[in-house]
Amino acid sequence: MQEFDKSEAATPYKLQQARRRGTVARSPDLTGAVALLTAACALYAWGWEASRALAMLARAALVQGLSMPFSLASVVALVGHVGADALLIIAPFAIAVGLAAIAANVAQTGLIWSGFPLKPDLARINPAAGLKRLFSLRTTYDAAKSVCKVALLAGVLYMTLKALLGSLSVLGERTPFEALRQLLAMLASLALKMAFAALLLALLDMAYTRHEFKRKMRMSKRDVKDEVKNREGDPRVRSRLRSLRIEMLRKAASVRQIGQADVLIVNPTHIAVALQYKRGEMAAPVMLAKGAGLLAARMRAEAARLGVTVVRNPALARALYFQGEMGQAIPLDLYPAVARVMVWLIARRDARHAVGAAQ
Repeated sequence: MQEFDKSEAATPYKLQQARRRGTVARSPDLTGAVALLTAACALYAWGWEASRALAMLARAALVQGLSMPFSLASVVALVGHVGADALLIIAPFAIAVGLAAIAANVAQTGLIWSGFPLKPDLARINPAAGLKRLFSLRTTYDAAKSVCKVALLAGVLYMTLKALLGSLSVLGERTPFEALRQLLAMLASLALKMAFAALLLALLDMAYTRHEFKRKMRMSKRDVKDEVKNREGDPRVRSRLRSLRIEMLRKAASVRQIGQADVLIVNPTHIAVALQYKRGEMAAPVMLAKGAGLLAARMRAEAARLGVTVVRNPALARALYFQGEMGQAIPLDLYPAVARVMVWLIARRDARHAVGAAQ
């Protein structure tokens, strides 16, 4: 039942975690088919030259072995020399096949390295888990795939040998080198046909493997929610942190607004409210900022630093703090009290200007 609940495609995070564990969609059959195809092509391209070089090397080694004095040192030296030369002849085939196998793996999964599959896992030796794997859909698929592979390759082998039967019967009439060359051509043809047959099966296997991998990686809606919670934290905690960040930004903005205020009305210690009023531009004073506790203390300190007038009026400060909103005009019922403060402030400012002009 739990399998049917997994209606969601795997998230990029789950696929990334699976990749770190070495769990990817990979078909070993495709790697083997590409390697076999490369070997067949190499046999077509270099088979005759390599075989002739090996035959000449064997003849030279035989002549040298018969002509040199017999001793353990001479035999070891001859075997080492012949082995090194033979390795140089065979090396291009081995390198080509190895590179093709590596390229096939990289093409399927990209560059990946994980030591996770090498770690001991007791679940792998669990008899119950072993029985479950034994009768699983994957086991049935692998068995059917093996039967199809053997049947297809056997059919290709039979049809190819049947077509080459006439050519095989006349090999005895050829010279040794001609017979070898013709035999290599037959082997290359057989290998190429079997490689294409194996490649066809491997491509089908790759398609099934990717489909099965996506199915196993599917997630339920609960899995997706749990992943988000584990990666980003509980939504309630995130909401609380977001509220704290907003509060910190608001406090910082409150302190910055003091420079634009005309007056700071305080409690005098617990509450501070910054007001601005521009005659001719504003219908009523606007609350630029408000704060309590430490924020109020910072606002008072900033006002003292900038020379903003501070008015101590506990009742008015509390009323403005609890009834007013930042960036909005003051509440209507507080107009009279604030107006008295503004009249006093304007009169004080005008008096200062008059004194300054007289001097």
